[in-house]
This record gives sequence, structure tokens and C-alpha cells, in this order.
Amino acid sequence: MATETEAVQVEVVRPEGLMVVTLNRERKRNALNDAMYKRLTALLRQADRTADIHAVVLTGRGTHFCAGQDLTAVDPVQRAQSRSRDLPVGHFMDALIQFQKLLVAAVNGPAIGIGATLLAHCDLVIAHPSASVSTPFAALGVVPELGSSYTFPRRLGIEASTRLLLLGETLSAQECYQRGLYSHVLEPVDNDTAPPQASNQAATDVLNATLALLRRGAARDAHQGGSWLLYRAMLLPPAERAHRARAVATELDHIDKRFRTGDMQAILHRLQARLLPSKL
Repeated sequence: MATETEAVQVEVVRPEGLMVVTLNRERKRNALNDAMYKRLTALLRQADRTADIHAVVLTGRGTHFCAGQDLTAVDPVQRAQSRSRDLPVGHFMDALIQFQKLLVAAVNGPAIGIGATLLAHCDLVIAHPSASVSTPFAALGVVPELGSSYTFPRRLGIEASTRLLLLGETLSAQECYQRGLYSHVLEPVDNDTAPPQASNQAATDVLNATLALLRRGAARDAHQGGSWLLYRAMLLPPAERAHRARAVATELDHIDKRFRTGDMQAILHRLQARLLPSKL
């Protein structure tokens, strides 16, 4: 059962046939911590076991979809003594790769780090025009994660993946759509006159558009969602899941080595010294 903190930071609603999972840590731009990884892992596994859930929708509260790993919550010394695959983040990655149902992202704003790499595992990605994608891996001195060294070149192409993963460039929502990472991008709206309390409008708009799209799809499915499960199984046969799992394992091994050398510990200490005072 979810703790109170987990339930608040990751909200769940169950419209018919769906599980909508909302990252609700707006002050931290929905950056993920261990409690959130545990909650997300449990929800994915629960959805897989529940016959009347045909799809899971991931979205975020506020102006960001997900700012990646919350680096202020990482203990550099403890992290160096652990294996990534045994940590909550490793369990989440495994649950994501093994997930059997349709996986949909309603991307309400920038997706960073693991918030970006998880999108390559989604069957549909519906995005707000502000939903850029970026990764900090090169700046942090680590390799890509969540299998992105394998999935991004296949979804975005070699050139865009190199810019994103190696050079640390940001890809706009429109470029992500043109290259195939995003399936839909909402039409831009002039928000220059929007009041401050309308900061959640992007999240509302993209989630509503996503739910409407899925309801239309479900209405056309004579098997009442059964076709979605069959499609997912055909799109991700065991061999493809194995490729992704191997990529994740290789990446995590390299990340663990970086932590053990002390390089990552030093980088995290510097980042935390800069970030923590501003987060109080």
C-alpha cells in the first residue's frame, strides 16, 4: 500500500479502462525520488494484473512533465556502494520494460533526463507545444539511461540522438514530432495574457486531448481494449524487450562504475552545494 507521501507525489485516477498517473511534485518540477519510483513501479505492476485496465497514461502537474532524477535526494557516498538495478530506479526501469499494456504519455511541458528517456518506451506521446526534450547525461559525466542508447537512435535517428545525448542539446516539441518521438502535438495557444493561476492549463489541455484520443480509439475497438493488448504484444515481442533490457543493464553498469571512481560523487557534491540552498 502506498504511503501518504507516495500517494501525494504520484496521483492516480481510474477513468473507464484507463489508469491515469500524475506526477505531482510541482515545486520540484516533478523530479523523481525513491518514493516516486516505488509508487510508479507498483502502479505499473498493478495495471498489468488488472484485467479492466487497458492503458496507463503518464502525465505531470504544472509546467513540467518531469525534470528527471531529483539529484538533491541522492546520497553520493551511499549511491557509490549500491547497484543501480537493486535500487528503486532500477526496479522502475524493469517494470517499464516488462509492462504489457498500452503505455501513453501526456507531456504537459519539458521532459528532462529520465523524464525524456521513458518517452521512447511509450506507444503514444501526446505533447503540449512547450514539451521540449533534453538530457543532462554529458554534463553529469554519466552515460545515457533507461535504454536510451538503444531506443533513441531507433525513434529519433542517429543525428538527433547524438545532439540530445552527447551534446546536451534541447529538442523542441515540433522536432520530436517530426522525428517520430511524439505522435501528436497540440496547437500552440497565445498565453501571454494568461493569469498566474493558469499555470496548470497546459497539463489540463494535454491530458484532456489524450483522454479524448483514447476514448475515440476504444470506441472503435470491437474487442473493448483487447486489440490494444494484442498490438502491444506484437510491437514489443520478447526479443525486443530483451534488447531494451540489455541496453538498460549495460548503461547501469557503466553508471555504477562512474560512481565507484568518485567522479560522479564529486559532481553530485558540487551540484547539491549549488542547488540545495535554493530549494529550501
